[in-house]
Amino acid sequence: MPIRPRSLPFDYAVAIASFGGTAQLVVTWLIHTTGNALAPAWYMLFAGTVGLVAMVMMRETAPGKR
Repeated sequence: MPIRPRSLPFDYAVAIASFGGTAQLVVTWLIHTTGNALAPAWYMLFAGTVGLVAMVMMRETAPGKR
């Protein structure tokens, strides 16, 4: 069995635990520290930008594409 199907659930679980599990703590801390109720929006913008950069930097692995 290839590694990819076995590692995908693990990667998903780690991402959910690290980002989803700490989201309330980070958002509460951001609002308390900055005093700005829109601080969570900046957090989401930063997380989305990191994800977009990671996606753009990924190498294409589909067969037949160069």
